Amino acid sequence: YFGDSIRVKQAWIPHGEGEYRVEGEVLYAGDFFHGKMHGKGKYLFANFDLWTGTFMFDELHGVGILERHAKEGEEDPPPRECIYYKNKRVCFTDELVVGTRIKLLQPVKHSAGAVILGKTKKCGHFRVKMDEGGVQNMNLADVGFVIDKTAARINLLEDYVPKEGEEGATRDGTFAEQRYDYESDIASPLFTDHDENWISSKKIPVDDKAAAALAAKKKAAWDDMQKRKEDIKKNAEKNAEIDKAKEEKRLAEEEAKREAAAYAEDLESKKEELLLKREAQEKERERRRTMGESKEAK
Repeated sequence: YFGDSIRVKQAWIPHGEGEYRVEGEVLYAGDFFHGKMHGKGKYLFANFDLWTGTFMFDELHGVGILERHAKEGEEDPPPRECIYYKNKRVCFTDELVVGTRIKLLQPVKHSAGAVILGKTKKCGHFRVKMDEGGVQNMNLADVGFVIDKTAARINLLEDYVPKEGEEGATRDGTFAEQRYDYESDIASPLFTDHDENWISSKKIPVDDKAAAALAAKKKAAWDDMQKRKEDIKKNAEKNAEIDKAKEEKRLAEEEAKREAAAYAEDLESKKEELLLKREAQEKERERRRTMGESKEAK
């Protein structure tokens, strides 16, 4: 862990902004609260998907951007905004098109469901029509719900007729021509262009062959990811060995240079000693010769 911390009794725990790393790789970067991921941050999944959004006590919770990681050789799909509720992905926000019906896991004001009327400017907030009640703005990022896949898309009558004062409509719009155009709706229907990602507690029955094929596909993807991790680890170890060998070679070369310099210095010192000794011998011979000449003169 690298970042801010707070002391609780005799221990220091993450609190504030920081990063949690494993073997040098950042798995989480963002806000901490008393040792738990809480606030805004980024989280890297085991399959290299990246979540940038909000957290609540170590759980992905709220609205954020999910960046999917494609297989090797394939192009990554574009990032999509989605909603997580207590560490479980509920849906992508582009799936909540007008008319989509949702089921509330916990009834709100005695209503067990609602219909999406549109998205508001506030992140995670949608305008909904309650099954029991009127229209209200709801923060779907903080409400447990699932998309009702079995229900058809619902459209309100007010979406098809002009409002009061438009195109000569009366107060209830009953005497005006319908605004709904069947041909244009068929040509460009209102639905998401992405593959649907429905999450429900109800298990969809599948045959054994399909389940086995899906399990094999997931296992192959997992094995491929583990192999890539192992290759990265081996390359890191190999690079570490190469760096170690280079460092040892550099140290050996420096030691050889030091020994050569010491040998040259010692040789120069001995040379100077020999020169001094020879000079002393010459002086001694000169002194004796001078003394001999003086004796002969006497």
